Amino acid sequence: MQKLVDLVKENNPAVAGELTNVLSLGDVQKVLQNLAKEQVPIRDLVSIFETLSDFGRFAKGVDYLTERVREALSRMITLRLQDETGTLCVFALSPRLEQKIKDSVQGDLNQGWQLGLSPVDVQLIIKSCSQAAEQMAMAGLTPIILAHPDVRFIVRKIIEGTLPQLFVISYNEIAQGAQLKSLGTVE
Repeated sequence: MQKLVDLVKENNPAVAGELTNVLSLGDVQKVLQNLAKEQVPIRDLVSIFETLSDFGRFAKGVDYLTERVREALSRMITLRLQDETGTLCVFALSPRLEQKIKDSVQGDLNQGWQLGLSPVDVQLIIKSCSQAAEQMAMAGLTPIILAHPDVRFIVRKIIEGTLPQLFVISYNEIAQGAQLKSLGTVE
C-alpha cells in the first residue's frame, strides 16, 4: 500500500500527503480491495486518492468511502461494462423493491448497518436477480443490475455469494452521456 502512495506522491505529492493525513493505509487498502472484488479498475489512483481525501475528512466507513470512489470512477465503470455499440444494457431494480430494501436497513454505510429482511425476502431477491442475469447472459450481454445509490451496496452484498458474476451499479456510476438500455425490472 505504501508503494502505491509513494507512486502517486512522485507526480502528485499534495494528493498523497492529504490522503495519509486523513485516512490510514489500512482503510485505503480495504477500499481498493472492495473495488477490485467488484472488478472496478483501480488504475486511476489519483482520482481514487482525491475522492478518499475529500470524503475521508468527515467519514471513515470503508463501505461508504468505497461507494463514493465508485461514483468518482463512473467513466471507467461505464466503459468497462458497455457493449460493443457503447450501450449499457441493464435490468433495473423496481422502485418498490428498492424501497423495501431501503426500509429494511438499520444504520448506514458510514457508521455500520444491518439488513432487516427475512431470509425468504433475501432468497426472492437472489432468485429475481439470478433470472435477470441468466436472461442477459443468454443474450450474450454482461449481466448488470441498476439500483438506486442508497441500496446498490446492500444489493451487492445480498447477491455476491451466489451471483459473483453479476455487476450491480448505481445511477451515480453511469457516465454522463452514456447510452442506457433497460431490458426490464427486477421485482
